[in-house]
Amino acid sequence: MSTLVVADTHESLTDPPAPGDHAHRIRTLLLVGGAYLLLAVIVWSHVWLHDPATTTTCGCGDASLFTWFLAWPAHAIAHGLDPFYSTAMFYPRGFNLLDNTSVLGVGTVLAPVTWAFGPVTTLNVASTLSPALSALALFVLLRRWVSWTPAAFVGGLFYGFSPFVLSSLSNAHLMSGVAVVPPLFVAGLDEILVRQRWRPVGVGVGVGLLVVLQFFIGTEALVVMVMAGSVGVAVVIVYTGAFHRA
Repeated sequence: MSTLVVADTHESLTDPPAPGDHAHRIRTLLLVGGAYLLLAVIVWSHVWLHDPATTTTCGCGDASLFTWFLAWPAHAIAHGLDPFYSTAMFYPRGFNLLDNTSVLGVGTVLAPVTWAFGPVTTLNVASTLSPALSALALFVLLRRWVSWTPAAFVGGLFYGFSPFVLSSLSNAHLMSGVAVVPPLFVAGLDEILVRQRWRPVGVGVGVGLLVVLQFFIGTEALVVMVMAGSVGVAVVIVYTGAFHRA
């Protein structure tokens, strides 16, 4: 009987979505993402109610450092310079941005914001989007495991707006406050090892790109993510082998 139940469960996980499910999922993501974003704007309302081009989340030194980190990729791209090395600081020797918490992945993606409104606005945009997108990423992951949408919403809320994320962002520590990649990384492993509904090559490439993206956001979180993922993969392999032997 237990074997039959497992087989039925596997089929339900791999069946293609019914017509109309895709549109429903998109609407749900937009609604949930909008709710998270609204909450993030409320959290940083003291920035957005003033001039976001001149007001930062805190007056600490790290905010100034990360403002420069966010400004450099836009400047390097616009002037054809090396985005990984700069002599604009510690002249004339310069320094390697990959040896620092330079969040090049964030600064590069938000370069259009920097060109249009300046790096302070970019810092505020990054600080506002980070908890919303991090919460949405975990929501996407949890919806793979739970059928009740409010439960996944609350789970995403506790993750994206956790004290760890918000305290990091309040000090402009984007390398730890941008927590979007880890849930998506776990979702990719879940797809490869458990559900197997999509083409493995495509999912594998996606997981690899997530690892690269996390490297350019923060290597500390990358190490934790890879270590935890390795343990999870080992547990799945051991459990699967024990299950088949049983």
